[in-house]
Amino acid sequence: MHSLRINFNSWQALSGRYIWSGLNATYIDNAFANRTSYDEYGRTISQTTNVDGNIFANLFAGAGFPILGRKIEFEPNVNASYNKNTNFISGQENITENTSVSGGLDIQFNLDSLEFSIGNNYSYINPQTSLASFANQPYSTQRYTARVEWRVKGGFLLKADANFTINSGRAQGFNNEILIINAELSKSFLKTQNLILAVNGNDLLNQNINLLRQVNGNVITDNFTQIISRYFLVRLTYKFNNNKTKEDDFKGWG
Repeated sequence: MHSLRINFNSWQALSGRYIWSGLNATYIDNAFANRTSYDEYGRTISQTTNVDGNIFANLFAGAGFPILGRKIEFEPNVNASYNKNTNFISGQENITENTSVSGGLDIQFNLDSLEFSIGNNYSYINPQTSLASFANQPYSTQRYTARVEWRVKGGFLLKADANFTINSGRAQGFNNEILIINAELSKSFLKTQNLILAVNGNDLLNQNINLLRQVNGNVITDNFTQIISRYFLVRLTYKFNNNKTKEDDFKGWG
């Protein structure tokens, strides 16, 4: 394995501005690969063989630009990757290449007792395989997010977040649009507000599924998995605090 890594990071303490970026690249000689063939009965014969030229490369960068005394912060990001793998199917060399590009922008608002953010991310993936042209179908994912945290007088705290995902370019039945909304209302008690009673609602619209596309050799697979679905939870929390001060005094409302 021949690997190259380059990283650059910068942070300005007074302004709060920062940049992070990097490049990773790996080239592999004598990598393990599958050599698959089929006999007259349709049985699969799989062997391990060595190949040269497998490549993985990844380029990423992000930044934060606060303005108005850090009350508003812009956080752009970008990511690109390239993968090349070789295998053999019925004696023929099959080269699979995956190229993906994604980017997005998050905006944070910090207004004393009220904090909220909005963001978006778009990713485009283009798989190419030399023996199975049907798998050469690009697909994309769009994500839009929103989050709010509002502290109200009297020890009340309201939290909510939403995540809207648009899937495109997949097989029929897998181009789902998914909206996940979570919410929480809590009330703090005692002088130091160490006792917290909260009510949580997870996935209020009951849409929580995980979509995944995999391209491997001459096989393209779309699948979705039902993960933790809608539920409601009542939670009572006690935080031990020997300082006898409010843990979140710096966030505004007392």
